[in-house]
Amino acid sequence: MKAIKVTGNRSNEYGHSPGSGYRDIDVTIARSPSGRWSVEILETWGSTQIDDEEEGRKRVFGRGNSLDDAVRDARDKAAAAKIDTEYLVQALSAAEAQAAEEAEKGEETPLADVSTGALEAELARRKCAAKT
Repeated sequence: MKAIKVTGNRSNEYGHSPGSGYRDIDVTIARSPSGRWSVEILETWGSTQIDDEEEGRKRVFGRGNSLDDAVRDARDKAAAAKIDTEYLVQALSAAEAQAAEEAEKGEETPLADVSTGALEAELARRKCAAKT
């Protein structure tokens, strides 16, 4: 199975401008080669005078055997951690859509994750010649 790693993020408008406060939500969704999904949500906030001065952060992880299960687990943990809901929905939905698209692409090419050597070995086992 093809490993997948995608991200989504959302920040408040003008948040990283001097004299402003900022709030960022970063979401990373990954699928391992074994097919297990994980979702990491990171919320950071602070102010910007000259450079960003981080005042706090919250991080949660969700896991599941399907994309839906992992997203649901992460969403529940984010709610329990009181991560900003408005920004979370936007960042999470963008990453989830991208992950689903990547997963669909991987299903279209079932041999994409099989090495050339493994394919040649299978052809040799079947006593077929590889055309190059």
